[in-house]
Amino acid sequence: MKHSGRAIVLSVFLISFPACSASSAADSPPTLESVLQKYVEALGGKETIENIRTRKLSGDLTHDYPGQNPPKAVLPAEVVAAAPDKWRLVLRTATGVQQMGFDGASGWTQDADRVLIDNRQARSKLAYLFNPRGAVHLEDYFSQLSLQGEVVSDGRGEYAVKAKGTGGTQETLFFDAETGLLNRLGENIRIKGYRRMKGVLHPVHIAIAREGGTSTYRFDDIAVNISIDGAPFAIPKLGEVFPDVFEGLADPQIVPLLKDFPSIHEDMNVPCRDGRFIHDLIVQNGFKKGLEIGSFTGYSALWLGLAFKATGGKLVTIEYEAASGEEARKNVRRAGLETVVDARIADAFTEIPRIEGEFDFVFIDAWKPDYVKFLKLVRDRVVAGGVIVGHNVTNYARDMQDYLAAIRKDPGLETTFHGLSAEGMAVSIVRGPRSFPP
Repeated sequence: MKHSGRAIVLSVFLISFPACSASSAADSPPTLESVLQKYVEALGGKETIENIRTRKLSGDLTHDYPGQNPPKAVLPAEVVAAAPDKWRLVLRTATGVQQMGFDGASGWTQDADRVLIDNRQARSKLAYLFNPRGAVHLEDYFSQLSLQGEVVSDGRGEYAVKAKGTGGTQETLFFDAETGLLNRLGENIRIKGYRRMKGVLHPVHIAIAREGGTSTYRFDDIAVNISIDGAPFAIPKLGEVFPDVFEGLADPQIVPLLKDFPSIHEDMNVPCRDGRFIHDLIVQNGFKKGLEIGSFTGYSALWLGLAFKATGGKLVTIEYEAASGEEARKNVRRAGLETVVDARIADAFTEIPRIEGEFDFVFIDAWKPDYVKFLKLVRDRVVAGGVIVGHNVTNYARDMQDYLAAIRKDPGLETTFHGLSAEGMAVSIVRGPRSFPP
């Protein structure tokens, strides 16, 4: 029978099982091979699973927050996946879209503030569950598999298989002794329900234990073997995800770099919204001489350089770590900002005293416990009307309490706090000299 070629979404039924004990499983002692083979057969068999090329799951993710008000948050969720290993999860939150995935070469995440290369997503536990052919390629995600024996959980007998995750983590996979299905993945993920489509059982009810509660995926709609091109899996570009941030910017060499800047997991560059904020602060006030303490790989230096290029000013940016500093220099050259931005690799405590003159703009985004020391270095060198901006004053507030106290107590500073991103900035305008030591 021929199909029209359109995606077919079928009504399917949740598979659930009665409680049993390990003793109800086969009498002969299981082996690792027999446990894994039974798992594949329980899902539908190797050949049938291999016939699933793509899969789309639609439903929601519920975060529960016991004892809080509201007690839970429900987010629309969608997963698209394509063999052999590409996938993308999209969550729609009150603050915008959050997503993560793997494009076949790189893992990535995108939240309300950033797009990051995050290769932990390439072979994560969720990546395994979202892969429509994951069961027949288990060892692509887990190595050093060994059968540990029988356990009982919630009244069900299970076979425990110890394994090493691709990130080197020790994991245990728990397979139902009666049905053969995967019940638990590690100590924090429980597969609570499957649904059958195209002869294969797909995990559609996944509960993830986390600190303070549980996050639960429930997928009500499934489509398989639909047409999916490579676009959904591609790493999003900043300019596509946050188009409003780049409105009104036209520099043909710098702006494309700002829109598509390579960032890595645990990236220490500023979010693009914060970059645009400090850019506008410089341009609107006509600042001409800037200092950045902490370049990392230069994303903020490009925002600052774009601003100082517009005002006819100059920037010195200092990075302590050599490899990051070299990347910052490369990015400054790529942007054509060598005559505007002086990117130095040095210890800021020794380098700043060597810089002549005063500043009208200082951006501090370095080691958080040292913020107050940097403030001491620059406070009396910032002209009246100039500003000192401290980054990460929200998400790292606990590490800079002395800095936050100093800018609040200084009678010569007028400080406001800005939360364009989850990281936060403190903007301190110099109104006069300080009357006491910081």
